[in-house]
Amino acid sequence: MIEPMLLGHLFPKSGIDVNISVLEYTGKWSLLAIAANATSAAIAEAGIDVVDLVSASSFALTDNGLVIDPTGDEEDSASAGGVVGYMASMGKVTDLWVTGSVEVEEEGDMDVDSGHVRFGEMLKKLVSAAADARLVINHALMELVKEKGLAAKEPTV
Repeated sequence: MIEPMLLGHLFPKSGIDVNISVLEYTGKWSLLAIAANATSAAIAEAGIDVVDLVSASSFALTDNGLVIDPTGDEEDSASAGGVVGYMASMGKVTDLWVTGSVEVEEEGDMDVDSGHVRFGEMLKKLVSAAADARLVINHALMELVKEKGLAAKEPTV
């Protein structure tokens, strides 16, 4: 089961609309990851209670191997690609969208086999990249808290 980000029981019969204006992007998979990261940050900035923030990373499998956050050209030449969404604090993958063909290994076998990138290896790297994106989101939110003067003040003695 996919873990929800929002605490839905706190918002019965409610909806949250997030509008994203895209000025420029390099590829569709990267755009989806960026939109997921922006949505997560916007929900946190709005002060909506959540279980965890979702961060995302995109990928492409090219002749040169796995590319994290590919350009449009890398996406166009890819044999497979997609996006992973990850809740870092909970350690859970929330979404995984893959298009194309990826080799799935047997349980416990995460090695690269005959030059092909395999699913387990790929997923580990994508989750790591999504966790790194979460650090960027955290930093941006902390800067916002400081700007608004919401950060805890140092106790005076």
